[in-house]
This record gives sequence, structure tokens and C-alpha cells, in this order.
Amino acid sequence: MMDRQKWIKVERALIPNRELMFELEDSQFKALTLLVSVLASSDNSEVKNGVISWDYNERVRINLDVMDTLRKNNAIKSNTPEFQNHLTDHLTVYVSRIDDPNRKPMEACIQTDKNNQDLPILDACVAFVLMAISGFESSPDTLLRAISHIRLSEEVLELKLQQEEFNRRQRRQFEELMLQFQLEEERAFEFSSQLEEARLNELSWEDLLREQELAINPETKMERHSWEIRSKLIGFNLA
Repeated sequence: MMDRQKWIKVERALIPNRELMFELEDSQFKALTLLVSVLASSDNSEVKNGVISWDYNERVRINLDVMDTLRKNNAIKSNTPEFQNHLTDHLTVYVSRIDDPNRKPMEACIQTDKNNQDLPILDACVAFVLMAISGFESSPDTLLRAISHIRLSEEVLELKLQQEEFNRRQRRQFEELMLQFQLEEERAFEFSSQLEEARLNELSWEDLLREQELAINPETKMERHSWEIRSKLIGFNLA
């Protein structure tokens, strides 16, 4: 049987403000009970001031801010306006350095399952806690990225982020150039096709037939376009 004292201790650490218990949306209570039960049975979860923490390794700690998650997902009835414009269906998760407590924590964007976004946000917290207790198996890429970044020194991380931003700009510029090239190619084809259509309209039936016989296997886009125009002008397809 679960230690009742431990249950109460976990619940109070998870929701420090007892009055907020009565401000939770009704749908959150069942999930809260399950969350407390899971945490009370866990040996590697630390709960303090509404934040659940796990040591990922000797240097990195992962934190789930349950209170902030509830506020930002409008799960508290008396929510203040400052929280009402945040992205919903997201967990407030951040990683920090155990060996460098003064370093600013790094947030990881954790979105709930798109197929389960109608469920209480605390259900998503339960799923995250179960993943954490199991050793962070199948962690989302955004969490792994934050862990990778926090492991680096701040100087190396800054250089890495600058390089990533440079690479993104280069990709955007390349994509814009490719789009511009495609547009110019389409304009050039449109102009050339108009000239070709005007030329073919000036040819006699015999000249059209002669060209068509010589172009039985058109390969380029313009050759196929000319072949189609001649076919219409001649009145039948020779292929």
C-alpha cells in the first residue's frame, strides 16, 4: 500500500498553492491523481515548487514545470491575462546544468500528441513523467537537441547556433534563387511558345506535315509543345 504521507508530500510539492487545487479545470483532477500516484512511486523524480526534475546524467538535469504548464494551457480557471495568449498543447520543459547552476536553463519545445490534444494537459504531463522514469527512452527530438546544446560550453554553443543560423539563411537564399530561376524559365518558355505558335500558324499545310514527320519523337518541352500545335493545325496525329 502506498505511503499516505509520501502521497501528501508529493501533492503539496506539485501544487504548492492549495487554493489553486480548487481553481483547476474539472477535467484535470483525474489526471492529477494519476500524476501524483506515479510520482509517489518513483525513486528518481524530484518534486519541488511545482517543478518535477530528473538527473539525465551527472551534468544535465531535465525539468517539467507543471504549474507553468497549467497556466499556459489555460487549465486554471482564474488564469491571468498574461498567460492566456501563450501557445497551448505545449509542456514547459527546460534543461539545466547540474555542475553550473548559474547558467541559464535552456527551454525545450515539447508539444503534445496532435491526436490527443483534446485530453487534459496533465495527461500529457503523466506521459512525459513515465518517459522520464523509464530513462527518457523515445525522447522527442526537441528535448534531445536541448540536451545536446546545454552540454556545450556557452561559447561553443553560441558558435554552433551562429553556424546553424548561417546555414538556414543559405538554404533560404538558395530556395529563393531556385524559385526565381523557375519563374524566369517559365516566362522564357511562355514567350518562346508564343513565338513558335505564331511561326507555325504562318506555315503551309505541307510545311507543317514535313516538320511533323521529322519530329516523330519530340524530347524537349518546346519540341513537345510544337508537336502538339502542329497536330492541331494538321488535324490529325501522325504518331
